[in-house]
Amino acid sequence: ILGFFRNGRLLPRGFRWPEDGKPGNTVDVSTPDRLALVLDDVFPRVEGPDEATALRARSLLGQSHAHVLQGNFQDGYDCAAQLTALLPGVIDGPAQQIRVALAAGSAQVALESAEAALTLAPRAQELLLVAGTSAGDTGDHLRAARYLSLYLERSDGRTSAEDAIAHQALGSALDELGQVDAAVAHVELARRVNPRN
Repeated sequence: ILGFFRNGRLLPRGFRWPEDGKPGNTVDVSTPDRLALVLDDVFPRVEGPDEATALRARSLLGQSHAHVLQGNFQDGYDCAAQLTALLPGVIDGPAQQIRVALAAGSAQVALESAEAALTLAPRAQELLLVAGTSAGDTGDHLRAARYLSLYLERSDGRTSAEDAIAHQALGSALDELGQVDAAVAHVELARRVNPRN
């Protein structure tokens, strides 16, 4: 999450200024000139698809959602795959493939779709979390440990509900890999967030 500081004195909870040696997630856009610079830098102009392609993409995404709501997971996945092929450099298709796979309970397809999406957004934490938990669900504990470790390395140090899920899943993967002490440490970190877990 990136915060745009427009006015005021205090930042909302969860937002911080970058400091030497510490990344932040807030940008000062308190003047029109600063806002323009940030928007041009963060959101560079890109050539979009033509209108017919954009309409087809919207239709495929909508159809995929509708199929999932009806429990037609294969049809939903097929629409998402068509969207991915139609706009290969855009994350929406692979993201929808992940949603369909998770709704269908297919860890292997969710893992494959998350790995495809990571080629487009390699630093996306939600994709690392899906890839890691899905790899664990397929029994590929080494792959799970790799993705979940990357996820936790990029976390901001506060333990969120998602971090707890990652610690729990990483603990399970490490246990399966025979690294019991490290596994227990991760499970304990998860329990601090959710003691009933």
